[in-house]
Amino acid sequence: MSNIIEVFDFDNLTRMERKTKESVSIYVGVGLYAVVAYLIQHCFFSIMGENLTTRVRRMMFSAILRNEVGWFDEEESTKWLGLCYSKEPLGDTRCIVRANPL
Repeated sequence: MSNIIEVFDFDNLTRMERKTKESVSIYVGVGLYAVVAYLIQHCFFSIMGENLTTRVRRMMFSAILRNEVGWFDEEESTKWLGLCYSKEPLGDTRCIVRANPL
């Protein structure tokens, strides 16, 4: 930042323009790099979130399948099944919340 301020003290106009263009190109390059880095970071975080959600759903499904057959006949263990099979967009989220009460 101080390099831009010292440009005002230059007497030579061509040297002033060259130094200003150099500073501007550095700032534009850093800005473009930041934009690309944030886009890549966003893509990788979304992929990571999808993989984590898939893993949690598989673990939950395998935990349900490990139960005995009589477990599904109990009232406490089947009241959340209606939300799991609903066609609502938030049906899976509600199912996870209702299936694992605090």
